[in-house]
Amino acid sequence: MIGIDQTTIAATSPRGRAPIDPKTGMERRFNPKTKKEYKDKLVIETDAGWNAKSPEKRDGSGPENQKDTEYVWGWAGNVAVLVPNSRSTQSEFANIAIGFSMSMPGHHLARDTVAVAQSIVDRGYTPGTIVADREYFANLLPETLHVPIKKMGFDVITDYQVTRMGVRGGKAGSIQVEGRQYCAGTGKDLLNASNDAAAHKIDEETYRTRLEERTAFELRPKERPDKRGHVPMMCPAAGPNPTVTCPIRKIHPKAPGKVRPTVQDKNVPEAPDLICTQGTVDFGPADGIRDAQLFRYQSKEWSDAYRVGRNTDESFHAYVKSKGHEALDVPARRRIRGFAAQQVLTTILLVSANIRKIIQFLTDRATRASQDKPAAATGMGPVRATTRRRDREGHSNYKAKWPLKVLPGAPDGSELDPPLRT
Repeated sequence: MIGIDQTTIAATSPRGRAPIDPKTGMERRFNPKTKKEYKDKLVIETDAGWNAKSPEKRDGSGPENQKDTEYVWGWAGNVAVLVPNSRSTQSEFANIAIGFSMSMPGHHLARDTVAVAQSIVDRGYTPGTIVADREYFANLLPETLHVPIKKMGFDVITDYQVTRMGVRGGKAGSIQVEGRQYCAGTGKDLLNASNDAAAHKIDEETYRTRLEERTAFELRPKERPDKRGHVPMMCPAAGPNPTVTCPIRKIHPKAPGKVRPTVQDKNVPEAPDLICTQGTVDFGPADGIRDAQLFRYQSKEWSDAYRVGRNTDESFHAYVKSKGHEALDVPARRRIRGFAAQQVLTTILLVSANIRKIIQFLTDRATRASQDKPAAATGMGPVRATTRRRDREGHSNYKAKWPLKVLPGAPDGSELDPPLRT
């Protein structure tokens, strides 16, 4: 599993161009608020761009005045990091960066993401799962990101923007909700559970209950996907193992006689489509691909994987920007001009961070292994924690007035150990 995210790479020269007008794509000559003319500036890093710190300002225009600290002039680093397979505190491998590219902020995010993923595959790694935030799969177009990523063999774990929650199309009568296909007779309260939770119309417990109830109405695959990625999907009330009961479907004679959720009469479609009338409907790899992901949205599996992926991304970015080591966030460490030169230097810093990560991982693993061995196996007796002699005997210069060996009123033999050096 890998996590991918962008991080700001500040240019050595902080001076950037005037804001860009989103309508014309040209630099603005006047401030739209103050109507004052922008002064011409000598921009040294002409191939850089404005990085917005907050998502609300990521429109590609840039700051409207020099005092706006919400923007940084520089580049965007696209970093793919190895993510642990579980939330365990002991990772199975070092969480290093295994893919990197650099680009202008707000430009070609899908193209650079695909390029990083393709580089990982070309170097012999087996495609697994990509974890990304809402700026990626929840926002970009399928033909530029989702389709090529799917063709490589990667699965996706992502969060949704509010506008992409709830009902988002379907096929042959099915209803697509948050990347899954559901029965046409699914109740509206179940279909709109995420929207209602986001609007605070229901509490957390009700939301989780509705998500659990909704799983019974999900379409089921009849077979495994073929070589083209096509899979026959069937109504949840069909087959020998139905998960719901529907008025327009006869229960299979071999179906077990257990209680199941029932499609209410008011939710039965007036004109049943193919998913209600046929045995199966063919779903291709591109059907619903924009919202499709590996785990059910907000399930425990999704929550664990998404949090681990996002935390690992953010942790690595902070790690490589630590001022005591690589200091990627300090442009003075990269005093050279030009896009290519900055990409080379940033790559070197990422390799340095990887080496530190690997050394720390191997050291921690060796330490745990030695702690697990009994003392006899190492040829040593039991180790006892002791204080230094000068602390035990009260000779430390850091406590010149340690006054008492015995507290007043204490019984004989109740000598006090001097305090440890602080």
